[in-house]
Amino acid sequence: MLAANSPLRQGDTVSTERNTFARLEFVDGAAIVLQPESLLVLTRYSYDAGKPELDKVELELKQGGFSSTMGALGKRSTDATV
Repeated sequence: MLAANSPLRQGDTVSTERNTFARLEFVDGAAIVLQPESLLVLTRYSYDAGKPELDKVELELKQGGFSSTMGALGKRSTDATV
């Protein structure tokens, strides 16, 4: 169960139930809004403001849908997002 300000870690799975949404905010300023009845796996997330060579985000949407806004990682390392 997530609550406001719950930390997310690599390997975590986030799911939403019927009639619920989840907003996930990342340290680089990116955000994802999961639609109802969705399942998202945070496979990998690596961001360090001073080390762009380590940037990497991998998300796996198993079910449902989401909308997102790009953060610093996606803006500076477009090839690091999967």
